[in-house]
Amino acid sequence: GGPAGPLPPPLRLRRPAEQVEILFFDMATASGEAGGEKATPFRYAVMSDCTIADLRGKLATALGWDEDEQKRARFVKKMSTGFGTLKEHERVEGRRTIYVHG
Repeated sequence: GGPAGPLPPPLRLRRPAEQVEILFFDMATASGEAGGEKATPFRYAVMSDCTIADLRGKLATALGWDEDEQKRARFVKKMSTGFGTLKEHERVEGRRTIYVHG
């Protein structure tokens, strides 16, 4: 027999979910004032396999957001050149700080 063909791509093993505590910073108040890292952070514990969409719902309940506040909130991460938006399907994984804009 000859070669069996190319090998399948390696499986990417996902670590088991674990509880992580995230520090949230509110980047803008309802009046439009920038808060940034000077704002009072909010700590919240979630599982590492929680998605940003799940997180949005959990924070809405915990903080008493109405439907408009929930839709308006943008979850972002700090990057070397500024901030990048976290997509709804992204998982929390190893993140420990998330910024909320809106």
